Amino acid sequence: MRKYLKNTIDSLQDVFAAWAGGYPEEEADFKTFLSESKLNTLISCADAERLFYHNGFFAKETSLAVYSLIPVKLKTANKEIALFPQTFYRMNLATSNQPNAQLINVGFAQATTVLNEYYPSKKSYIKENMNKLRSANQAALHPETAQRYYLKQKGNLSEEKKAERREKSRLRMQKYRAEHPEKAKEVYNKSQKKLSDADKFFALLQARKRNKIYREEHKDELSAKRKSKRLALKQENPLLLQQIDKAHNLSANREKSCHDYYMRNKDKIAQKAKENPKTKEYKQRYKAKKRFQTKTGSMILNLLQAIAKSKSL
Repeated sequence: MRKYLKNTIDSLQDVFAAWAGGYPEEEADFKTFLSESKLNTLISCADAERLFYHNGFFAKETSLAVYSLIPVKLKTANKEIALFPQTFYRMNLATSNQPNAQLINVGFAQATTVLNEYYPSKKSYIKENMNKLRSANQAALHPETAQRYYLKQKGNLSEEKKAERREKSRLRMQKYRAEHPEKAKEVYNKSQKKLSDADKFFALLQARKRNKIYREEHKDELSAKRKSKRLALKQENPLLLQQIDKAHNLSANREKSCHDYYMRNKDKIAQKAKENPKTKEYKQRYKAKKRFQTKTGSMILNLLQAIAKSKSL
C-alpha cells in the first residue's frame, strides 16, 4: 500500500485513495479495502483497480449508492476534509470525461439495497451538521482566510462574550482531557519535547508559582475536598486508608517535611500549645512514658502491672 500524501481531494481517484489510506498495490490490499469499506457488495477487485489507476467512474444511477458508503470526513496527509454528495457527483462526472475513462458496472439491485441501508442516516447527519462541516473544510483548505475571519469575528466581540467563550472552551477541553487522558498526556509530552532545558526549567518555576497561588486562594476548598475524600475512603475501605497512612508516615521525606513545617510555624505551634488546657496533662504523660523507658522504670512498670493483675483476681 502506497501512502496518500496529498492534503487535498481533487478527483475521484483521490477520494478512494484518501478513503483507503493510500494506493493498493497487491491483490490482498484491494481485498482488504473492499471488505472493510463494504464496497465488496458493489464492485470487484478489478473494478477497484480501475478506480485507482484507470479513470474508473460510476453511472449516475448508482453513484449515490457508492457515495453512501464513503465516510463523511476523509483523512488526507495532515487534515480531514468533508465530502459532500454534490462534490462527489462533480468528480465522478469529471472523471467520466477523461480520455480512456472506464465505466464501472454496479448492479441496480445491489445499489438500491446499499442506498436504502446507508444513505438516509448519512443524509440526516450532513443536513444537521452542514454549517459545521463547511466551516471545517474552509479552515482545512484555506487556513489563512479562516484565520483572518476568526480574528475579525473575535475583534467584534465584547469582553463579556470573550470571557464566556473562554470559559466554554476551558470546560470543553477539561471534559476532553478527562475522557481521553492518554491523548492529553501524549499532547503534553509532544509539547515538552520541543522545549529546551532552560524553557522547561522556567515553565516548572512558573507552574510552581501558579500552583502556590492557587492553593493559597482555594485553601478551604481544597481542605474540604481532601477531608471529604478521606472520609469516603474510610467508610468504603478503612484498611486501605490505614495502609496509605502507614506508607505516608514511614516515607523517607516524612521526618524532614515535619521538621521543616515545625521550623516554619514553631511560633504558632508554641502559642497554640500554650493556649491548650490539656498541654500540662500531655507533658506529664510524656515524662511518665520516658521515665518508664529506662531500665529501672521498666522494672517498676512490670511490678505495677503484676500488682494490678493480682488485685483483679
